[in-house]
Amino acid sequence: MKHCHRARYNEVKALQIVEQHTSIPAPLFIDTFEHQGKVMLVMTRVRGQQLQEVFHRLSYPERTQLSADLRSAIKQLREIPNTTPHRFANVLGGPLLDVRLPDSHDRARGPFDNESDFHDALIHKFISAETKQAVAHVHSQSYRSFFSHADLNFYNIIIERGKLSGIVDWECAGYYPEYWEFTKGIYIIEGAADREKIIRDAFPDEDYRDELEAEKVLWFAAPPWV
Repeated sequence: MKHCHRARYNEVKALQIVEQHTSIPAPLFIDTFEHQGKVMLVMTRVRGQQLQEVFHRLSYPERTQLSADLRSAIKQLREIPNTTPHRFANVLGGPLLDVRLPDSHDRARGPFDNESDFHDALIHKFISAETKQAVAHVHSQSYRSFFSHADLNFYNIIIERGKLSGIVDWECAGYYPEYWEFTKGIYIIEGAADREKIIRDAFPDEDYRDELEAEKVLWFAAPPWV
């Protein structure tokens, strides 16, 4: 049972969508109820341990298979249709909850109807004009909107006996620019080549180098706690 204190019903809907449209191993929605104003989500438990805890024990073939399994999951997510009235929104068509969006720890941002508005939201109010110019070439481009987990980090990837057993914590899920799943996957492991390889190999046909470099500039200029 989970208290959905930040996204309320977004994770509920996300789990239902993932179960309906994909074969991705994830918690199965059971029920939801409100208690004293709190939304509580009841779901099945995914067996295993966080990738963060067991990564050092995975063999190279197991790491290769993990990337392949993540690649399959991402492909399936990208095939989920966007039924909301916005290009970039949570699964209910409302604001996005993502730590990468400045000042969004306990409040969501958006929804957004175009790339320009989404990218404007990535720029913290204290970021310099020089930094804005450094990312302008990326932020001026057009991107497809895809369903994304949006927090595919090593704490939300569950491993059992060396294999992917589930992806958890879907509260940030929604429709984001196509590069977002990749850059957020690198977000807290940037610089750790062996860990980055897991995420990079899950996107073998996509080249988001420019987008990642732009994100790195913004990560350095405005950490999420600013």
